Amino acid sequence: MHSQSEALSSYLPLAEAALQNYSLGQMNIAFIQHNAGIVFRVTSPETAHQYLLKIYKRVGAGEDPTAEQLELGLHWLAALAQASDLVVQAPIATNTGSFVGQIMLSSLVQPVSCTLQQWIDGQVPNGDLTQDQAYAIGCMMAKIHAFSSTYPLATNVSAMRHDTQELHSNINRLRTMLPLSLLSNHDFDILVAAGQRIAEYLAELGHHSSVWGPVHGDVHYDNVLIHNQEIRPIDFTGLRLAHYVYDVGVTMYHIFHQGSNIRQTFFAGYQQVYNLPMKYEQFVEAYIAYAAIDNLAWNCTIPEQQNAPLFQRNLQNLINTYCALVAQGQHFLFV
Repeated sequence: MHSQSEALSSYLPLAEAALQNYSLGQMNIAFIQHNAGIVFRVTSPETAHQYLLKIYKRVGAGEDPTAEQLELGLHWLAALAQASDLVVQAPIATNTGSFVGQIMLSSLVQPVSCTLQQWIDGQVPNGDLTQDQAYAIGCMMAKIHAFSSTYPLATNVSAMRHDTQELHSNINRLRTMLPLSLLSNHDFDILVAAGQRIAEYLAELGHHSSVWGPVHGDVHYDNVLIHNQEIRPIDFTGLRLAHYVYDVGVTMYHIFHQGSNIRQTFFAGYQQVYNLPMKYEQFVEAYIAYAAIDNLAWNCTIPEQQNAPLFQRNLQNLINTYCALVAQGQHFLFV
């Protein structure tokens, strides 16, 4: 494992190249992590102003967001920052006026996208969520969805879509990437049956702006900051389109182990701001399974993950808990 100084030395030329897209002068650069992208905190030594710099070259397989998708997502994020009281990482325009810059890597033919956003203060939750935090995250997510319901988008807009096509693609990826010792034919049959039931629910929800539109797509413990008891969402990655209930399902997947009370508190906060669809319980349960499929389909492309006990435990939970119950039409959200 690389030390922080070794990582900075390796990635520093990329950060310096990315910063050429902005007229900020000399900046101090601190490497944060390389996961879905390469992330840095950059600080002006003169003003002490801080920014979040991200280079979109992910670990593992899968598509990096396109420049068009990122541009559209950041325009949406800038509009959200203007229209709501949420504190978000507002984007900074490049020297050309766009929100997305480009850098060239010597090993690649195509340029790689980069973005710069305002740095916001706060701490990730320290362990499990409290009741107050769960309520506040529910309110925060509902504010995003309420705004998205009013944000017009063309039907052919470039975006990551969490739809039936993406669902089936991730199911097939799990079958392709995982050996029978981890995902037996019987387990895969359960996964396919759940996928069919989830697809039926997606069709039932439809695509009206009241239920479908831009979402965060990945609200969990590491993607919210708490500052003076205020919840601040971070890590909006390009434009994601989905049913708003998908957003809810992702969060429920990550906090499910905390029990029914914390889930009920989240929904109480959400419904203070925005209405959930009728029969939302079955839709959320379906999207918890969908979120688990998404998460594991990405993690299985990282070789060291497949042998990790946590991955294997989560895979069994996906099959034996979420997918088995969704396929059978049994409720589990508030059990």
